[in-house]
Amino acid sequence: TDPEKEFLIVSEEPKYKIRGFMDKPIMYKKDKTIKIVDYKSSKQKFRGEELTANIQAMSYSLASLKLWPTLKPTIEFLFLRFPKSAAQQCVYTVEELEGFEYFLESCYKQINSFRLNLYISKTLNSIKEI
Repeated sequence: TDPEKEFLIVSEEPKYKIRGFMDKPIMYKKDKTIKIVDYKSSKQKFRGEELTANIQAMSYSLASLKLWPTLKPTIEFLFLRFPKSAAQQCVYTVEELEGFEYFLESCYKQINSFRLNLYISKTLNSIKEI
């Protein structure tokens, strides 16, 4: 298994783009699962929604399903400062990930709208200077 895996998802429906790097994907072909391990050096572990609605974990799960559609993903955060209980795991349903894709689409639209408004603003300012 590769120690790090880059991913790029370009989706047209819902419309979004997302790119990232997984620290360590580990495939268990016999069980038809994949565990994505992400190493953390934080002083504290995730709590509540920091874990259950974790954007990084959802992104990894989504990317995993796109890259390895036959394997069910589990995301495991390994907190290096907590050796006795280092692991926290996230597993998402297909419905949760579909909802996340619409969240990504909303973010994508906002970012592109901001870029367009910034371009228009700069263009208008340069015209005023002429």
